[in-house]
Amino acid sequence: MSTDRQLSTSTAELTDFEIILERKKKRPPWWERDEARIACAKNVKLLLERMKKAACDDEIHRRQGRLVMQKLLLVREVKKTLQKTFLQGALLEQGVLQVIAQWLNPTAEGTLCTLTIRETLLKALLQLTCIKKSHLEESRLINVMRKLREHPDETRDNKKRARELVDRWNRVRYGIAMQPLQLSRREWSSYKEKRGLKTPSTYR
Repeated sequence: MSTDRQLSTSTAELTDFEIILERKKKRPPWWERDEARIACAKNVKLLLERMKKAACDDEIHRRQGRLVMQKLLLVREVKKTLQKTFLQGALLEQGVLQVIAQWLNPTAEGTLCTLTIRETLLKALLQLTCIKKSHLEESRLINVMRKLREHPDETRDNKKRARELVDRWNRVRYGIAMQPLQLSRREWSSYKEKRGLKTPSTYR
């Protein structure tokens, strides 16, 4: 029996429902298709533009002594977008960390943005685990986290979140394993020097 005839016979033995399932299995997820990637990139670009505008508008309003509300009105949408794993790559490549740094950076006078914004974005950043060294270097967001970690007006919970992000991103920047128990002796020695830690008895 020829291959074509075998395939025809095999297909004939399947129900319509089974044929549909087989076709779906062969198709990539919708977010991996070219048209979906283009649409996602476009939506991300539009959101980042809105975020930048909100930051600029709030800064103008702050200097004028007016109510600062634009970032607050947008932060919930930003949070939902950051939680969508299929958008995270496009968000990072298009510079979402730079914009978040702009949102969270204290003013020249040391004033913090609204607590809701800080808390929402810090929690969202902790869930964003696909950040690479290049993203951190381009955004300088880690410097903003250090400011929040040391700021006298920041809450204890947010300081803890900022500290955790700084530690995590330093491991990304320096290529250190995510958990100390995963480190080699040389890596642990380098890690201790950067953190100013004492030598554990097990490594003496």
